[in-house]
Amino acid sequence: MIYVVSGMCRTGTSMMMHALIKGGIPAVYDVGKSDARLMYVKEKGYDSNHDGLFELFKSSLLKRFPDDLDNEVVKIQDWQWDGLKGQAKNGIKVVYMLRDKESVLKSYVAFTGSKTQEAVSERHDIQIDYIQKINERPDVVGVTELQYEEVVESPLFYFELLKAYNWPIDATKAASVVNSNYHHFRSFK
Repeated sequence: MIYVVSGMCRTGTSMMMHALIKGGIPAVYDVGKSDARLMYVKEKGYDSNHDGLFELFKSSLLKRFPDDLDNEVVKIQDWQWDGLKGQAKNGIKVVYMLRDKESVLKSYVAFTGSKTQEAVSERHDIQIDYIQKINERPDVVGVTELQYEEVVESPLFYFELLKAYNWPIDATKAASVVNSNYHHFRSFK
């Protein structure tokens, strides 16, 4: 089984990767933070991914998928699914992270320093299409959609839910990673 964390940018995919690693699933990733990202953090005084990004370079993902990822967790950004060829012989389980649109946009601006939100706004609106495409893969045995804000508010509940869906994790250890102080951009309704 390949365990995948997916979603669009700024939806808590790095937090989820870190939690699943802490919960006991071996992970595959190339980078923590790029030098450019670290310089931006130093300049602006804002670190959006305190513990790292836990991402695999696209070239590494294409080389390793699917045969070299069995029994590991990997982050696959939702747009990356289109380029993945081959079928995972033991299946794929996906946790797809969602986040309130306003929070995503605010986090994106802080993360990139850009005021351009149009592309992110459009991407947010088509997440359901990505989820459907992922579900249509014959090797995907389950997609669990989680709302970032809800995971931050009740982490143990959601990691116990993943464990009930046969994700091989220690739910308490996974939940210990979630820090609501990092959730800077909340939408209050």
